[in-house]
Amino acid sequence: MIFNTVPGRTIFLVDEFDGDNLYLSFRDDNVQVLTDDFKYFYSEADTSFTQQRRVDYQSAPENLMPWIYRSAVLNNEIEFLPLYNGFAFRYYNRETNGITGNPTLQFRQVEAYNNEERISFFEGETISHRLNNIRVEYLVPNQQDMRYQYQLNSGGNWSAWSPETGLNLINLSYGNYTLTVRAMKQGEIYDETTLSFRIAPPWYHSWYAYIMYLLLATGLLYLLYLWQQYTLRKQEKEHLLNQQQTLRQQAEKHRRKILKLEQERLQEDYNQLKEKLREKTIELANKTKENEDKNRLIEKLKGKLKTFQKEGDVPKTKLKEIQKMLDSYSTDEDNTFEIQMDQLHQDFYRRMMENFPQLSSNDLRLCAYLKLGFNSKEIAEFMNIQPSSVYINRSRLRKKLDLDTEQDLHEFLNSI
Repeated sequence: MIFNTVPGRTIFLVDEFDGDNLYLSFRDDNVQVLTDDFKYFYSEADTSFTQQRRVDYQSAPENLMPWIYRSAVLNNEIEFLPLYNGFAFRYYNRETNGITGNPTLQFRQVEAYNNEERISFFEGETISHRLNNIRVEYLVPNQQDMRYQYQLNSGGNWSAWSPETGLNLINLSYGNYTLTVRAMKQGEIYDETTLSFRIAPPWYHSWYAYIMYLLLATGLLYLLYLWQQYTLRKQEKEHLLNQQQTLRQQAEKHRRKILKLEQERLQEDYNQLKEKLREKTIELANKTKENEDKNRLIEKLKGKLKTFQKEGDVPKTKLKEIQKMLDSYSTDEDNTFEIQMDQLHQDFYRRMMENFPQLSSNDLRLCAYLKLGFNSKEIAEFMNIQPSSVYINRSRLRKKLDLDTEQDLHEFLNSI
């Protein structure tokens, strides 16, 4: 249990004693160390402690040393020296002549603290980042007029010499530190003493945090990649839809253009057919007019023959022969117009006669002329009547067809 031995001094560490609640007691000129489980007796002969199982469990040890945090003389030969992590005995009246060396600087107390908490720690210990303020107290025992200097980490600057026996290291970053302290007296610099410790990084600077950051960054990059892929697919889909929409619009435009051209072509064909139908109707009307004129002429000649028969100027046999010839060219009623009109207008006459049996032949002819859009003057010429008679015939036709005054006759006939 001896930590270190220097000339005239023996150092003991607290953690070398088994058990908790360590006490120092001085009884019968003997130093004892008491814990919950053991009792340790000091032997001056070999400067060590002997362990013994403790059986007397008093609530408070007798002769408890009140000078636990300061040096004290135990007897004529031993002086008690407190340390931050144990204690030491300094011996008097022992043969130390011939032993050389400088007095040793000792760390009496080392603490890590913040505004709410303060703990002691030992050499090589790791301290939480929350307790990153360090208080170190040091001393060269039994020396006067000592001055001290310290250096934090190798290669750092040494502090100015100062009689202060302690220092504060405030707000240290996480990492490994080595504190070196040395003492000087009357220009003579003593051996250096070091204290190593480590301040742990906060969790967000720990190795597992960096792994988490790496995984998170990888996940974010992967999500960004997925988002880019999704955006590209969405843009491609929108572009494709726009193209399809454009193609549909172009196709619809072309379809309308083709339909318009087709309608124009059909309208042109319709107009041509309508014009041909109009020409055929005019031709048919003129032919009908010629037939009617011929019939009227034949009737007129028949009347003349009857006059000649009454006067007796022409032989009867000749008159009968002429009468027979005129009868062969004359008919009571010529249906050529109706037949050809029915052929031209797709059974128009048949439908008119089925729906309106009260219509006469002249009424049907007037319906055909009105359906084709002939004006009153043209109709009067075709039917050998006056234009005023055409108006009268139209009025009679409306009554026969039972049409209202607001109803258009031309549209009605086109709907048949």
